[in-house]
Amino acid sequence: MNWKNSQRLLLVAAVVLGCTSCGNGAGTAQRDQFLAARQLVVDGKYQEATAPLEAFITQHPGNKFCSRAGLFLGKAYLAQDDMAQAKKWFQWTVDNHAQTLEGHKCKYKLAMCAVLEEQYDKASDQFATLAEKPDGPLAAEATAWQRWLKKQAAKPEAGNE
Repeated sequence: MNWKNSQRLLLVAAVVLGCTSCGNGAGTAQRDQFLAARQLVVDGKYQEATAPLEAFITQHPGNKFCSRAGLFLGKAYLAQDDMAQAKKWFQWTVDNHAQTLEGHKCKYKLAMCAVLEEQYDKASDQFATLAEKPDGPLAAEATAWQRWLKKQAAKPEAGNE
């Protein structure tokens, strides 16, 4: 390889490597902001995660990561035993991002919240909606929960035996 070909190769490599971030500017900054907030949830820093996740949603309402931010915000509140805020953010995600995987997961999370609150009829109805579509990502789990709820409903209450 001669010197001229080496220079061309280096120039092509510089252009290719330099353009891996071309056009990402604000998108990369927003992605990084979301990922940093999400990582707090992953690390179990639930209380610390809520403000950055809410800020992300407020500052970037049209961002593709908003559905994930809503899901993780609900999870952060759920882990803090703040059921009202958890349900608020799961419902927000369903209402604003129903067709996303996160919207679907939030429907499942809302049904789980109903179980935790011992609202078994409500939970059963919510799981039934998810189980209706066997190709849904949580249909099998929803079906299993429906079965469990039916068994619980069939058991005699303690003291009434």
